[in-house]
Amino acid sequence: MASVLWVTVFALLCLELAVTFLLCFRSTGRAICSAVMRNPLTKQIKTVIQFIAFGLAIGLYDSVSTLTYLNAKEVQGPRPPTDPTITSGIIQYSIDRPRKFRAERNMYLTAFCLVLLFVIRGLFILNRALLLAEQQLATKLASRATETAANQNRQPSASTNAASPLAASIAVPAEGANETQSLVSTPPPEIELNVIQPAAPQLSAQEKKEQ
Repeated sequence: MASVLWVTVFALLCLELAVTFLLCFRSTGRAICSAVMRNPLTKQIKTVIQFIAFGLAIGLYDSVSTLTYLNAKEVQGPRPPTDPTITSGIIQYSIDRPRKFRAERNMYLTAFCLVLLFVIRGLFILNRALLLAEQQLATKLASRATETAANQNRQPSASTNAASPLAASIAVPAEGANETQSLVSTPPPEIELNVIQPAAPQLSAQEKKEQ
C-alpha cells in the first residue's frame, strides 16, 4: 500500500512538472488560466489541491521524522563485539539501511511536490493578472475607438450645419447682384428734351416801313 502511495506521489510530481513547463509559456499559460477561470468547478478543484497539499505535508513530516530516528540510531554505532546479540544488531542495521533510503526518497518527493505546488500557484496568479490586464486594455481601446468614431461622425454634421447659414448669406448677395446686373443691363429710358426756342422780336410798324 505504501509503495502505491509513493508511486502516486511520483506521478503527481511529473504532472506538476508538466504544468509548470506549460505555464512558463505565454500562449499555453493564458489558455490554462482562461480555461480554469471559465470552469464552473474551480472551487472544487481548489479544494482538491488543498487536500493534496495537506497530504503531502503529512508525508513530508513522516519522512523527516523517520529519517531523523534512523540517523540518531546510526549515530549510536554498532553494538560492542562482546554483546551476544551482535548478530541481531547486524540484521537490524541491514534492515535500517533500506528504510533510510526510502525515507530520504519520500522526503525529496514530497518536498519537490510541495514546492512545485507553490510555483504553479504563483505562475497561475501572474498569468491571470496579465490576462485580466489585457482584457481591460482591450475594452478601453474598444471604447476609445467607438468614441473617436462618434466624434468623427459628429464633426461632418456640425460642419454642414455651419456651412448652411454661410451658403444662405452668400446666396442673398448673389441674388442682389443679379438684380443690380439686370438693372444695369436695362437701358435707361429716353428723356425727350423740348428745347424752347426764343421768340423772335416783334418789329414795330415804323421799323417795318424803314426796312
